[in-house]
Amino acid sequence: MNAWARFNVWFESRALWSHASFLYAVVLLIVVTTYLATWPIQMLDTDLWYHLNSGRYILTHHQLPQESYFSFLEPRPWIDYFWLFQVVVYQVYTWAGYLGLVALRALLFAAIGVTLLALLFTVSDRAQLRHTPWMAFVFVCAITVLLPRAFNLRPHLFTYLCITLMLYILECRPHQAWWLPGLAVLWVNFQGIAYPMLWLISGSYLLQALYRGWRRQAPRWWSRKVGSAALACFPAVLLTPHGARLLPLPFTPTTLGSEYIAEMRPMDLFEVLSAHIVALAPSSMVFFSLLAGAIGLAAVLLLTRRREQFAPLLLCLGGWYLLSKGGRFVNEFFLLSLPLLRAHPLSFLPGVMRRVPKPVYFGLVVGLMLMPLRYVMETFRHRPAFPFSSVGLPVGTATMLQAYGQSSRVLNEPNIGGYLQWMLYPKHRIYIDMEAIVLFSDEDLFAAGSVFSDPQVLGWALARYRPDFLLVPLQVEGFPDRIKHWPAYELVWCDDGGALYADRQRHPTWQPLAAYDPFRLAKEGVEAVLKDPEVKAAAWLEEAERLIRPGMSYGMGRHVAAALRLAQGDAPRVLEYAQALIHDFPYLRTGYELRGDAFRALGQLEAASAAYELALSDHVGQATTSLLQHFAMVLSAQGKYAQAYQRLRTATPLYGGETSAEDLYRMAVTAFLAGKPDEARRLFRYLYRYRMPLDDSAWARRVRQRLEALGLGFDPLPDPGNTDR
Repeated sequence: MNAWARFNVWFESRALWSHASFLYAVVLLIVVTTYLATWPIQMLDTDLWYHLNSGRYILTHHQLPQESYFSFLEPRPWIDYFWLFQVVVYQVYTWAGYLGLVALRALLFAAIGVTLLALLFTVSDRAQLRHTPWMAFVFVCAITVLLPRAFNLRPHLFTYLCITLMLYILECRPHQAWWLPGLAVLWVNFQGIAYPMLWLISGSYLLQALYRGWRRQAPRWWSRKVGSAALACFPAVLLTPHGARLLPLPFTPTTLGSEYIAEMRPMDLFEVLSAHIVALAPSSMVFFSLLAGAIGLAAVLLLTRRREQFAPLLLCLGGWYLLSKGGRFVNEFFLLSLPLLRAHPLSFLPGVMRRVPKPVYFGLVVGLMLMPLRYVMETFRHRPAFPFSSVGLPVGTATMLQAYGQSSRVLNEPNIGGYLQWMLYPKHRIYIDMEAIVLFSDEDLFAAGSVFSDPQVLGWALARYRPDFLLVPLQVEGFPDRIKHWPAYELVWCDDGGALYADRQRHPTWQPLAAYDPFRLAKEGVEAVLKDPEVKAAAWLEEAERLIRPGMSYGMGRHVAAALRLAQGDAPRVLEYAQALIHDFPYLRTGYELRGDAFRALGQLEAASAAYELALSDHVGQATTSLLQHFAMVLSAQGKYAQAYQRLRTATPLYGGETSAEDLYRMAVTAFLAGKPDEARRLFRYLYRYRMPLDDSAWARRVRQRLEALGLGFDPLPDPGNTDR
């Protein structure tokens, strides 16, 4: 047998593809878990913090909360159906802070992944090894679809783990079914509202056990153990502190909830069927579309083969029903469909693919293996500050209110309510958070959603609740003019999470911000606002630096202060602000650009060049014209004229009508020094024919002298006083 024949035998062997598929799945799980273990707790929503607050309440008061204890609204009755999760996360936080929460999240995801591996790759005989590539495909799609919701440390992670554990026991370890009732009790105490899924799984396998026992299609021990364990799971829902009160919660109408909670909106069929792939990096929806298609084909196989398998079909139908209720049930849908995918692998697909030429087949396999890894790399591309990122959270505002001696009422919008109650309770009471449907009503959320944008709702809330403070999102347009109808409220503080207004008749010790306008900064950007000649730099700098406190992350304020200090020539202070911005926002280019500007002002050209290089590397934010021009100046001063010219060409839109005479002059000189005399001659022509000021003879002399110095001959310069060019 020659070498090519031996390669073909090796390439076609089932053992090779089985081992390689399993190894790839394990490697992907390790990579994703490692990334999660180094990714901070951040604001995707603020649910984690209201869970922490309730866990603190439970362990402090030794009882479950019965009402909205943190809100100044009339008490809303509450069934805290995830109390055990709250106790666990708060206890972990007290032991290890945010680092402990990061570790808990990674551990939960790893446990889900390991259970999925066990569920999909456990085989009863060697003949099933031929399905290993199919199971690896299902596993890869499952992990990538799970990942977006794994960033949030919330009770749904325990639900995913309980689903996979129950399915693993029922499918692969039925002789250990006696674990199921205990697992069910834990599940309903971690997230009690999910008990219909517990009943769906238990009921499906109970019917399967009864039917197989009746038809004698399974050993008697299997039907007896599985059936009795599944039956024992049903009363688990009563083994919570709430008893039967938990039963109606999952069936609370949520029609209006989909209008203010994005994850409760129904899935868009076009979105499911769409595919978005850039540079071999697909979106998570691509993997979900593949999974949904595979589930549909597996269901067709089940029906056409007429196998009497109630459980996989019932679970799949239950998952489809959940998916119709909102996009938040994407993961529950495919997890419940795993038994169907396991029982009916699409084994014909590898055979179809192997009919193509081997080089093409091998290229397709390599490309498909690279896509999940590229997706993971893109997902974790820009890491915020670790282990806790304060981006979007009112950390500074909450810290100032904590230090304030008086208790108060804080009128807030719902999205940041979870963090506020965690930081401010029990001294301060807030308005509302996003614990919708089971705690706050649709009417509560309707009023809270328009309280700052609608003057009528704002007036109603101020008259009814008389809040001491208003914490207003910076994206609310026109609020500074709107609040003038209630002159007692003045802007006294702000951070990246919002602007704080105080009723200064009741709280006169808070000093107002007279010049600094955070709403305008949020809308127009720091650079655009500071270019306004009407901006009083001294007043803005004084108030911006008043908002900057140790331990408080306020990116916009530091950016303003750094820009104004740079204009004053205070480079050492700019370096301090830049370093703080890099620490708090390592994925943004702003801090690196400011650091480069500071080093340039100090004459440290190598350090400035390195900082600018970082600013232009893989960071979020637009590469501004000033950044490229400043970098070019540094490169020119270092004698790197070719690189400097390239940066200037990138920064300067020649044919957009926006290029100034100074920009063209700098480009022309740099082009000549870079060894491009023809480019320099062309740019000088553009300059004195189309950009040189008509009434400025000094410009004409400057250009003429530069042309003579560079040895560039050209037409005589026009008379600046003559408008006929």
